[in-house]
Amino acid sequence: MFDTIVLGVDLNDTTGLDRLAKAVNALHASSIHVVNVVPDLGMPMVGMALQPDHSKSMLDEVKVKLTEWTDANVPGATPHVRQGSVYDCILKVADHVGADAIVVGAQRPELKDYLFGPNAARIARHASQSVLVVR
Repeated sequence: MFDTIVLGVDLNDTTGLDRLAKAVNALHASSIHVVNVVPDLGMPMVGMALQPDHSKSMLDEVKVKLTEWTDANVPGATPHVRQGSVYDCILKVADHVGADAIVVGAQRPELKDYLFGPNAARIARHASQSVLVVR
């Protein structure tokens, strides 16, 4: 049904990662790209307080963890680590790889989600691809 899929994961929140892996594996796409987004450091003052290579070493560490998770749960998939806003990075990777679909997880919304909007809702609202939201 879908040739290329982008799977958005959050390695810091392991709730539901098994369901996401099962869902994307069941779609039998020929190409799967797994994306984990590391949030920006925020204000420039925060970045100045850290060592100059902190961001690179953090991204390298996340890349190792994502590669291990991907190899164990979605064999053959390509891992991608990005830094920025979750929905924006996932949409950019999906456009870059020419994805037919995006698979993301969602939890029951909290009050703050109604004010700011969860990432899954933003991805579904702005994606040009089909979006599968797995609860």
